[in-house]
Amino acid sequence: MGIHPGGQRAAARHLEGAGAPGVAAGAALVHAGFHGPAADYKDNHRFAYVHDDTAAHLEQDNGVHCGRGNDGLALAGSCAKDEAVQAGLATAHVLALRLYTSNSSWQINTPFRRGCSAAGTDEQPRTFWRGMSGARVTQEFMEQFTWGTEMAPMSTSDDEAVARHSAKWDDAACTDAGLTKVEATDHTCCGADPAWLSMCAGEREVLFPPLAYLEYVGHEQLRPGRTVITARPSFSCRGCNNAAAVAHAAAAAMAATAALPWRP
Repeated sequence: MGIHPGGQRAAARHLEGAGAPGVAAGAALVHAGFHGPAADYKDNHRFAYVHDDTAAHLEQDNGVHCGRGNDGLALAGSCAKDEAVQAGLATAHVLALRLYTSNSSWQINTPFRRGCSAAGTDEQPRTFWRGMSGARVTQEFMEQFTWGTEMAPMSTSDDEAVARHSAKWDDAACTDAGLTKVEATDHTCCGADPAWLSMCAGEREVLFPPLAYLEYVGHEQLRPGRTVITARPSFSCRGCNNAAAVAHAAAAAMAATAALPWRP
């Protein structure tokens, strides 16, 4: 663990920008979550301590000692550590992670547990579709394929026609196209509906988070160059040994969730 060359200067620049006074645009989202109607003066203080001050050895109300091992380190210093730089974490990510290790972690945990929309309470099985243009599915691949992990956010649609269009399924000029039929058993393994801010709301997109795990169920070749793969999703990191990707996904989720409005 160390300070990445030039990282301290780069991290300091991240702290400049719009938003609350002295808070960069990205970090301003976390600031809003820790200064909203559900926050108290302790949450406000912890945000200011992590964002503005250097780490110090402190004893919390519950007797837990914090700050050990990071004494004298400012937020910019945390952003410049090898772990943060290698994972590509922005200041808002590191800020959210640091706050999560405090007694204000409930500010991040609660929105996760509450869910973000009424759709999150759906207990019924749902089917989503993902189109892949130019994807040649060979017999050798299917004999070896048992599961896979999507490292990035995974876009699907509950409208098969949208996925077929994306895959160029009906385009005679496209020699290879594939569809992934994603069968979710209930809301615990479903993605989120981004229609409220999407530029293509009519596509009925359902967006799965990074590191979504897909378990192979079966496949069917409808005709040469046209294969449908059926998979079952879950939010496991199985098969992912990329620590940087895991850290980035977790930090990004925390930073975003810290800004979600919710009612206690």
